[in-house]
Amino acid sequence: MKTLKEYGYASEKDFIRAAALNPSDRERFKEFVQPLSAKVAHYYIEKYRLHEKEYKRLTKIGMRNFDTAFNLYLKKPNVFDNGASYKFTSYFVYWIEKAIEDEINGK
Repeated sequence: MKTLKEYGYASEKDFIRAAALNPSDRERFKEFVQPLSAKVAHYYIEKYRLHEKEYKRLTKIGMRNFDTAFNLYLKKPNVFDNGASYKFTSYFVYWIEKAIEDEINGK
């Protein structure tokens, strides 16, 4: 996983600000969080003893709701305050887990 500094940002909030304003930065931010989906996909493959060939598919499914999650996150009050209680990456893990669980459970 590339670091924030490798993307040219000092903090996640700085990256999110740029991604909120610029479509190319948004794609770069999406690339930055994609390893989270891969990590969650791996967890569910282990948990449900799924075949490794499901890894790529579940990773893609985990990323499916990125735009929805990102837009909803931006609407939350105080997103850019220094005292904000959670980061987008923490928030997005919920969305990844939900998408993968729904897929596994056939919803």
